Order: sequence, then C-alpha cells, then structure tokens
Amino acid sequence: MLIIYGTHFCPNTLFAIMKCKEAGITPAFKNIAGSLEVMKEFMVLRDKTPLFNSWKAEGRIGIPFYVLEDGTQTFDYKKLLLKQIRIKQLC
Repeated sequence: MLIIYGTHFCPNTLFAIMKCKEAGITPAFKNIAGSLEVMKEFMVLRDKTPLFNSWKAEGRIGIPFYVLEDGTQTFDYKKLLLKQIRIKQLC
C-alpha cells in the first residue's frame, strides 16, 4: 500500500493525493499534524533517512513524503505514480 506522509495544510500533499486518486490509486494518508503517533513515526523516518538531509539543511519539513509498497521512498509524486501504475498492471 502506498503511504503519503503530509498534512492537509500542505498544498503539495493535497495535490499528490488528488493525482493518486485520479490515477485510481488510494493511498494511505498519514497526517503528521493530526496525530502525535504519526508525527513520531514521520520524525523517525526523517531522522534516519538520508533523503531528508537536503530538506533539513534548508530548514524544510520534507512533505509530502511517499513510501511505496516495495519500500521505495521518494519525494517525487510522478515517480510513485508510474511505479504504482506498473504494479497495478502486473496484478
């Protein structure tokens, strides 16, 4: 299952969710502003994942952040859509 970490306050997160739905993909949305448990989960990812280094250096949060079914982690919604569509076609 595709996971999107983000918040409803972030227009990029909302855009990504919309694009997923348009492609027939229903992501699991983890709202980091809506739950301390989800915030902690995200912070562990952010602290341990090198992909976040440039985001942290710029003082940015790093959302939306995507974790694909195969474990792939990315900030690129186009990459995740292409990969998810390929996975759906194989099933």
